[in-house]
This record gives sequence, structure tokens and C-alpha cells, in this order.
Amino acid sequence: MKTVLPADLRLADFVRPGDRVMVAHSTAEPVTLLEQLVGQRAGYSGARVFMHVSFSGTVKAEHADALVIEGLGAVGTQRHLCKAGALDIIPSHLSDLAHLFESGELKIDVALVQVSPPDEHGRYSLGLVNDYQMEALRHARTVIAEQNDQVPFTYAEPFLTARDIHVIVPTSRPLIEVPSAPAGDLENRIAAHAAPYIGDGAILQLGVGSIPEAITASLVDRRHRGFHTGVICDSYMAEDRLFKRPFPIPRHPEYGKTGAGRSTRHA
Repeated sequence: MKTVLPADLRLADFVRPGDRVMVAHSTAEPVTLLEQLVGQRAGYSGARVFMHVSFSGTVKAEHADALVIEGLGAVGTQRHLCKAGALDIIPSHLSDLAHLFESGELKIDVALVQVSPPDEHGRYSLGLVNDYQMEALRHARTVIAEQNDQVPFTYAEPFLTARDIHVIVPTSRPLIEVPSAPAGDLENRIAAHAAPYIGDGAILQLGVGSIPEAITASLVDRRHRGFHTGVICDSYMAEDRLFKRPFPIPRHPEYGKTGAGRSTRHA
């Protein structure tokens, strides 16, 4: 592993025309690396950039002059890419990505990720998002990690070590935050229509956006709820709706499962 300062990073030394570059997504976007990737794109014209979802807005439609931009859908700031016809949609479920990387059907040549500073054992954490990225790292020819000293060390295995990283780029910049989507009259009316169908003990799959937040807000009197969610929004935690209601947790085969971490939240 070698350390390279952002100003000295030449991605053309690692990315070749035609390569597919996997970029960590959502609040774990390595923004410095992503800025360099689009800024230096002429050096590897024809390369593919795969991001499940982006919230930084770093990749823009004009960058498709040299890059093929790929994603799973028009989520976050990628909706602007989709509207401009600059986003190639990969027809896949999120849960299938690890298999596609492993099989080579979605071949990853270079992986760009964001990591925390190492702990006392020399382990790096992927910080805010740890999902299919690890499978991409296992199969990538080159792994470049942005070590952001503002990334928290989170205890989600597996961890990375110096042997897993080819180039590390030290940075210090604020993390991406995704603001809660305010619910308006339409969202609240949808929630009012849906709430009667959700009883005590229901297991909910919560998406991202103002409608699931409005529905959650309408269920404050429900007991023993379980939740599957990829994102725990601020509004889910407001008014003790999810985490602090002192209800006993009944046995249920779905309890203990979550898309957001290792333990399901109950209320």
C-alpha cells in the first residue's frame, strides 16, 4: 500500500479505458476520489463508473462525454443524470450485486472507497456503508481508498487492512448528510389512507423519502412493530417513535433482521 496526496493522484495510472470503476455510494461516497475521477476522465475515456446511488452531486451529465455512468436507478442526485439520458440502468436487485461481482457478470476493475483512519490493530473501517462493497474489493484489480479522518470507525465486519488497499489518499472533509424529506399534504393523506391497514405487530419495509416518513409518523400508537430499512432517518427516531417505547418484544420470525444493520429496531 502506498500513500498519495490528492494533488499527486493520477488515476490514469490505475484506470484504463474500458475499465469499470465501482464507487462507494450514498453517505460513504469518497468525494475527493470522485472529483478526481471525473476531472481526469479524458485520460481513460470509455471507462465505466458504477454507483448504486449518489447524494453528492459530483457526477454530472456532461461527464458522460468520456465516461459511461451506471447505476441501479434514479435515486438521489442521479435522477438528474437519468433525466438527461446520461445514466445506464443496471437491471438488478441490490441484493444480487455481490453475486454479479463474484461471477464476473458485472466485472469490477477498480474500486474507490472511503475508509476511517486505522485502529490500534491496523484495521480500516468502511465507516458509514458496508454492503456489497466488500465483494467488489475482493475482485477489483486495484483498490484506492480515501482515508477521511472524519469517518467514524464502525464495527461492521469485515475490516480492511493494508494488504487489501493498493493506494490510500488522506483527506479531511465533512461527511455527506441526507436531509429528511418533509411530508406535505399529499404525503400525509397517503399515510392516513395506509395507516388503517397496519396493525400491532406489523413488520414494515421502509424506503427512503417523504411518504415512508409520513407513514411512520402516523403509527405512533401501534405496538410491537418491526422494521426493515436501509436508512434510519432522523424523523424515524423523533418523538420516541422507534427506539424508546417500553413495549415488550414478542417472538416473531422476522425480528432480528434488517437491511440497515445487525439488529432490527422495534417499537
